[in-house]
Amino acid sequence: MNATIDENFTAAADILIYPNPFNDAASISYSEIEKAQSISIYNSAGILVEFYDDKKNFRNNMVVGSTLPTGIYIFKIGLEDDVRTFRIIKN
Repeated sequence: MNATIDENFTAAADILIYPNPFNDAASISYSEIEKAQSISIYNSAGILVEFYDDKKNFRNNMVVGSTLPTGIYIFKIGLEDDVRTFRIIKN
């Protein structure tokens, strides 16, 4: 399994997490969201703070992070054969 960090927040698999930074919640846009296996959100200390693995509830423009306090977060989206990693800021 490969892991990549996308500094521009648009991955090769057409994943977009926006807005960045975000205030209330971030949206995950991915045209092939059904290929996602999990979505993990870690705080700056590396502690898992949100985790989604119920694939039947994954949808394009999925909203996450509404309960997170202000800070820097790492979003990891597990795909069938890859992991995409994004650095996101909540104001």
